[in-house]
Amino acid sequence: MTRLGTSATAIILALACAGVFAGCGSSTSAPTPSPTTAGSTTAGDIPDTASYVTYRGSGYSVKYVEGWIIQQGSGAGVTISDKDSSETVNFPATSSAGQGAIAAADLKGLRIHAPQFHLLASRTVSLPSGQASYIQYRNLSPPDPVTTKRVTVIVDRYYISGPHKLATLTLATPVGVDNVDAFRLIARSFAWK
Repeated sequence: MTRLGTSATAIILALACAGVFAGCGSSTSAPTPSPTTAGSTTAGDIPDTASYVTYRGSGYSVKYVEGWIIQQGSGAGVTISDKDSSETVNFPATSSAGQGAIAAADLKGLRIHAPQFHLLASRTVSLPSGQASYIQYRNLSPPDPVTTKRVTVIVDRYYISGPHKLATLTLATPVGVDNVDAFRLIARSFAWK
């Protein structure tokens, strides 16, 4: 085997690269879509084209994404979920304490018991149903019932006072999934009946 000189090697490499790049630029077929384009979504992502329906609970209603699975909770509560995203409505037993006090007590419990809890925001927000205490935090999801895998989620929790009780609306989605607009729509849809 003979050794090529440095200039001959450079010329051969340049010609090989030119042939490769020339082939890439002359393709007439459409590029293959990435896994998160052309209508598909990342696990937990609510597509912009999603349809919403109204869940009517005892004394309240809230929108959810059509096709999500509904699981009745204790009392009038409910969890509606798909993949790693969920919305949950609960009614704390101590609702007479007021939304601010319940939010503070809940936050204290989360700091102690929630795995990898990290508070991101805490404030009062205006919803069509009225003023609500709001916290946003990062946490681990409950274990998957099949794989026991847990993912890091961002949670938006609203404490919404009603005529005779207080509701918590909890919206959770994996970190990196953009459900901001969908979750805003869901939170704003909550109404007392």
